[in-house]
Amino acid sequence: MKRRSNLFIILALAIIGASYLTYAVVIDKSLWMDKWGEAILPAFHHARIRDFFTMITELGSRNGIIFFMMIFLLFLCLKRDWLGSFLLFIGVLLGNELNIFIKESTRRERPRIDGAIDALGYSFPSGHAMVSVICFGLIVYYLRRYVQSRKAVYWIGIAGFILTFLIGISRFVLEAHYISDVLAGFLFGFLFLLVVIGVDQLSRSWIESDQDIRL
Repeated sequence: MKRRSNLFIILALAIIGASYLTYAVVIDKSLWMDKWGEAILPAFHHARIRDFFTMITELGSRNGIIFFMMIFLLFLCLKRDWLGSFLLFIGVLLGNELNIFIKESTRRERPRIDGAIDALGYSFPSGHAMVSVICFGLIVYYLRRYVQSRKAVYWIGIAGFILTFLIGISRFVLEAHYISDVLAGFLFGFLFLLVVIGVDQLSRSWIESDQDIRL
C-alpha cells in the first residue's frame, strides 16, 4: 500500500513538473534553472569534458537507441516474449513521435544549432533525454523478468539510471538544449514509460486470466 502511495506521489509530481515546464515554455517565461545553467555552463568548456559528453550523447542518438533496442529485441525474441518485444518497439517509436509532436507544438528555439551532435529543429523537450528514459527504462523493466539475482537487478537499474542521466546532461553540456528541455524530457519520458509498463502489466494479467478460464 505504501509503495502504491509513493508511486502516486511521484506520478503526480511528474505530471505537475511536465505541465509547468510546458506552460512556461509556451508563454516564453524565463526559468530560473535555465539562468543557473547558463551561469555554470562555462565550467564545462574543456576539451576532454566535451569529448566525453560527445561520446555519451551518441548513445542516445537515433542510431544509438536503435542499436540498443535491436539487441534487446533479439534477446526478448529468443525468450519468446512477444508482448515485451512489441511493446519495446512500439513504445520507443511512439515515444519519439510524441516528442516530435510536443516540439512542433511548443516551437522553442535551441541554444544553438549543430548537426554534428544532432542539435537540429526545435528544443523542447529533449528527445535524447525522453527517448532514452523510455528505451533504457523498458530494457531494465524487462530484464528484471529474466535476471534471478536481486543484486544484479539492482545494479542493472543503477547502470540504466546513470546512463540515461548522462545522456540527458550531455545535451545541456554540448549546448544542444536548455536544462529545462532536459528535465522536461526526463519527466515526459518517465510518464510515457509508466504508460507502457501499465499496458504490459494489464495485457499479461488479461492473458493469464484468459488462459485460466480456458483451463
